[in-house]
Parts: sequence; C-alpha cells; structure tokens
Amino acid sequence: MTAQEYYARKRKKQREQRIAILTVIGIVLLIFGLGVLFGWHLGTAHAVEPIPAQLTEQAKATPQITPKAETPRFELVADTPSITTCNLIVSEGNALSLELQKIMLEKCEEYGVPYALALALADQETRFDPDAVSSTNDYGLMQINSINFEWLQERGIDPLTYEGNIEAGVLILSKAINRYGDYGLALMAYNCGDTGAKRLWDAGTYSTKYSREVLERYNKWVQIVEGK
Repeated sequence: MTAQEYYARKRKKQREQRIAILTVIGIVLLIFGLGVLFGWHLGTAHAVEPIPAQLTEQAKATPQITPKAETPRFELVADTPSITTCNLIVSEGNALSLELQKIMLEKCEEYGVPYALALALADQETRFDPDAVSSTNDYGLMQINSINFEWLQERGIDPLTYEGNIEAGVLILSKAINRYGDYGLALMAYNCGDTGAKRLWDAGTYSTKYSREVLERYNKWVQIVEGK
C-alpha cells in the first residue's frame, strides 16, 4: 500500500466516523425534541403532588379549609316562581333543583357529611347533571360506578334513581371520611376506589388533581352555603 493510499483510507475512515457521530447526535436531538413536544402534556395530564411516605398526624386530622378571598365562580340565582321563592344552586349553567338540594342536605345530615363537600363532589363529577352517564359505567349526579350497585341495592338504595344516587354518593363519601379521617384522602378513595387510592399512598402520593379540585370547589361552596 502506498502512502497516498494509506492517507486516503485514513481520511475516508475519519469522515465515516464524523458522519456516525453526527448521526447519533441528530438522533438524540430528535428524541429530545419529541420528548419536549409530547412529553410535557403526557407528564402533566394526571399530575400528582408527592408528600412524605408516611401519613402525618396533620393529614389524619379533618382539614380546616380556609375560605379564599376571591369571588366564587358559582352563584346563587333566583328560582322561578313556578317552583318556589327559594334559590337554585348552579354550576356552568346546570341547576340543582330545590328537590334534589333538600335530598342532598337530608342525606348529608343523616351520614354526617358536610353539605358543601357533597355539593363540591357533585359539581366536580357532573356539574349537577343528575342524568349523567360516563363511558366507564358511572351513573347519575354522584357518578356511582356499577360495581357498587349490588351492595347498595342490598341496603335498599337504588343508585339509578335521583334520590338513591345522591344517598349512594353521600354514603360512600361518609364511609371514606370515617375510614381515612381526611377529606383529601377520602376523595381519592371515592375517585380511585380503596385499592387504587392505597396504591397511590403506598407510592407516597396523597394528593391528586381530582382531590385538589374538589377541595377547591368545597372552599367556594362553603362561602356560598354559609353566605360569606
């Protein structure tokens, strides 16, 4: 091999190495760009806030939620004369009728659940639509999953009726509050089921987007219900 051939091969090999390096860098930059483009949305769609792995005494205690200063998004509006002179509770155009308000208040008193918390849950779940049905077989104002129908019906509660649906939701929420001693944890169990919520707690997660949003609505409903 002549010196000329040797250096020609060497230069060719160096060019190939540079091309290979640039190709790898290009692939890495492409993957990073796709991750920035798509990964942010996927990563925040079900964002949770991890807190220490062990429940603290504060977390176990019933939370004292301080009403916020801003004007609530919800409002009480005058009812139509054909019903009564009382007020309707509304959310984004849907009104919770006086009859269903009374049922919810009675069930909250019966099962020891704050009325404002039950309102917040129904607001979060269906925006007060008593006929709502989800793609995951959740029914009614309180979005009771069909997996609960059997044991509820054994207790004489029909979750496919307006009254039964409200009672079922308040009862399930009451059980969760009594079991976990904390509104946020109870809401996680209501939303994910006991097994799903426990899986999150075992992973050190004690707050979800769902639980935070319901508690935020609860904050606002406290102000409305109590006239603050």
